[in-house]
Amino acid sequence: MLCRLHDRLCHAIFLLFHEYLDGVRFSQKGIHSLTVGVGLSNAGITVKVSFPDVNCSSANCSSVLVQQNLDGSKFFNRSWAEFKVGFGIPSGNYWLGNDELSQLTLTGRYKVRFNLQQADTGSWYYVDYNTFRVQSEADNYKMYVSGYSGNAAESFRYHNHNVMMFSTYDRDNDRSSSNCAASRGGGFWHKRCDHVQINLPRVGGSDSFSWNNLSGGEELQTSRMWLHCK
Repeated sequence: MLCRLHDRLCHAIFLLFHEYLDGVRFSQKGIHSLTVGVGLSNAGITVKVSFPDVNCSSANCSSVLVQQNLDGSKFFNRSWAEFKVGFGIPSGNYWLGNDELSQLTLTGRYKVRFNLQQADTGSWYYVDYNTFRVQSEADNYKMYVSGYSGNAAESFRYHNHNVMMFSTYDRDNDRSSSNCAASRGGGFWHKRCDHVQINLPRVGGSDSFSWNNLSGGEELQTSRMWLHCK
């Protein structure tokens, strides 16, 4: 897959392929087109993909990858503008983009899931929240979450207290006396500062790529954040 052409192009192809594998079907066989924006203008690239004869309903919904951290690097130490549109590719370190995240979650069709791999044991854990909404940029991507289930600690709820806004090193919206995104090295819904550090580099200690109160050790090897259909 030619994912280096453009991040948004790659994401669109990924979603089409992911929907097909998950059993989301298009109305008829043949060539299906999807136009993807490729910059600040209205220009776009049209992706054409061929699928076999299938049945579908417009009510179908597919999971969407929001975040993936595979190596605990400084990859997520990005600006407000970068988090707005997204960066990376779904096969590597990745952030969907806050604009798209807001648009998707405000439909009310999705819950959020975190998949977490503990660094020392390699064991996998998960956390679901049945309600997850992210407001628009006008509200600094303010986040609301509720309805916890899972086998890892409910650490993300800390970031929801009084509905936290998104912060980056160049846009400080947290409640700390310092800029958490700048001092910790990654944009997120920081508060004072974090109980969930999935966008931070792995540097060891509590201010690292980790999930608070995770069984077997808090440091992470891998994290993924998904929107799953309700």
